[in-house]
Amino acid sequence: MKNVPSVLAEQVHQANLEIHRREAEIYDWVHPEIFGNYEQTRLQHELQYITRVLAGRSELRALDLGCGTGNISLKLLDLGYEVTAVDLSAEMLAVLDRKLAQRGNLKCCLVNRNVEDVLLERGVSNDQDLIVFSSVLHHLPDYFSTVELAYQQLARGGVLYICHEPLPKQLEHRSWGKRVISHLLEWIDLVYIYGVKGLVYTRQALMHRQRFRRMDYSLSDIHLEQGIEPHELEKLLLEHGAEILFVKKTHTHYLSILSDLDERWRLSPASSFRLAARKPLE
Repeated sequence: MKNVPSVLAEQVHQANLEIHRREAEIYDWVHPEIFGNYEQTRLQHELQYITRVLAGRSELRALDLGCGTGNISLKLLDLGYEVTAVDLSAEMLAVLDRKLAQRGNLKCCLVNRNVEDVLLERGVSNDQDLIVFSSVLHHLPDYFSTVELAYQQLARGGVLYICHEPLPKQLEHRSWGKRVISHLLEWIDLVYIYGVKGLVYTRQALMHRQRFRRMDYSLSDIHLEQGIEPHELEKLLLEHGAEILFVKKTHTHYLSILSDLDERWRLSPASSFRLAARKPLE
């Protein structure tokens, strides 16, 4: 989505502020598709691979854009990066700050700002070895321009890593049997996540002694239903001279074991993607 009207962009930002203000304390619990064992292992392997690609640098600097509660930032700190973690939500950053305090880790700078504004202010800095968007682009009014701005922040040979973004819905061209199994997996997944969210939201309402109000994600997750086409981003990055390290379409479920089964047997259409691109050394 390009040339987004400023009024709509502001509405999207405000919607994200409200959703993440309410979700911050429980975010890790109500997003098992991100924090489940299968996805966490996959993330760890990819970040280790990217770190090997960046081997030989005296210091590794990373910019975690839309860092949330620190899913990526904490892993990067463990891998030796100096991290700048940016998020629009002060409440999400407060959760990350508590996690950092527990670890006694001071190599992380927290920035409570709009991702787009941070990138615009930094200009063409060329000083980051790694820039990450994890489950972020579908929240941004104009993700295309934001990715372009982020790429300009990379040092020579630096890597841009995008993960856990929704794919456009795909037409089903599978056998009748696989379609039945796919719908069964989807049903199991929905029962699981509704159960998890029901328990977590009920606990939160009781703790705060207030009635739970339904959350409207239509603006905050503005590109979730339509999805994001990875090949458009790939084309953009290639036009800037990038080397594409990988583009992966993955099967993401709330229940980790279903993600594992689906990845092995390809029972359902891929639902999300991950992409890594490297800026030329010269």
